[in-house]
Amino acid sequence: MGSVRSRGLLAIIGLIILGLLAVSLSLAALASGRGAATSDATEARSFDFGNETSSDSHISTEPAVPSADPEVETETSVPAPDASLTAVIVGDSNSLGDPQSLWVGPVSAELEWDPLYNLSAPGRGYVTPPRVCNDSPCTPFPGTVDAIAEFSPEVVVTFGGVADGDTPLTEVAAQYYTDLRAALPEARIIAVAPIYSADSVPDWAPLHRASIQAAVESVGGVYVDAGQPALGDGEAMGAEAHAELAATLIAVLEP
Repeated sequence: MGSVRSRGLLAIIGLIILGLLAVSLSLAALASGRGAATSDATEARSFDFGNETSSDSHISTEPAVPSADPEVETETSVPAPDASLTAVIVGDSNSLGDPQSLWVGPVSAELEWDPLYNLSAPGRGYVTPPRVCNDSPCTPFPGTVDAIAEFSPEVVVTFGGVADGDTPLTEVAAQYYTDLRAALPEARIIAVAPIYSADSVPDWAPLHRASIQAAVESVGGVYVDAGQPALGDGEAMGAEAHAELAATLIAVLEP
């Protein structure tokens, strides 16, 4: 009987031990599951953070540059071209004096002749030397070519012929403008027809105008005939005649 009880007691103890082992194993398994879940969650969070970091890595750390406003046009600074022209005037007393009281001032201002060099001298013509030379060559127009060319002008204006009287000008005018063109191949060469301030126009005036026109146009120059606005002015052109000549020159020569 005692032996049976002992075996029963041992059996109960064994069951208890087995139960405890089962509980221990269950607890261990549960703990292991929680640990795995925590690890997965951590990895998931780490992965998500990594994605965020990866996304953020596309953001440039360089300072932001403002984008151009499409409505605002960008202007490139370009120096304005110099529109002025170097010019030389060679003539008689009708081109001497205060430029603003002559045809010279308004024309040079309007046509932007700057610098302007005036080689005019009283009494000069195509065949007649000047009465007073000052700083100008003491020769008729043909002898001034070298002095004119020294300035390398882009414009040359020759205005005269009154002092030549009835001397034919055809050959000398042709030679003068030919030499002038040879010295200044690119210059704009302009010839102004003689303007008389006496009471009447001399008989030879049309011949002089024709000779000068043919000579200057033969070298590609420009002939300007303003008529006779100074008749009766006396020894020199008056203010109104100068103003009329200036208006004619501007109208003919303005680009």
